[in-house]
Amino acid sequence: MQEEQLRGIPDIEMLAKKFQKKKANLQTVISLYQAVSRLPAIQSLFSLEGIGGDDFKDAQENQVNEEKGEEDISRRQARRVQELLIEPLGSIVTDFTQFETMVEATV
Repeated sequence: MQEEQLRGIPDIEMLAKKFQKKKANLQTVISLYQAVSRLPAIQSLFSLEGIGGDDFKDAQENQVNEEKGEEDISRRQARRVQELLIEPLGSIVTDFTQFETMVEATV
């Protein structure tokens, strides 16, 4: 599943450069649309269910390690994945909602 989602993503950096240079055409817009439309699935791959299922959820819910006073490593990792990947992807998906709607209406 992961490979399928990632394999079909076009080079977003190249697409962005085309937009910046005002060289974008309909194919560029469609390629960006295809990339953006895959983001929710990619986001779910990295969600709690996608990373490790119930074991990962259990790690998320672990209490502070009483001996060392530190959080469990799995919990810290889960928070970092949430902060650095899942939340930013969610913002991108939200930001591109109008773009997706426009492309769907146009094409």
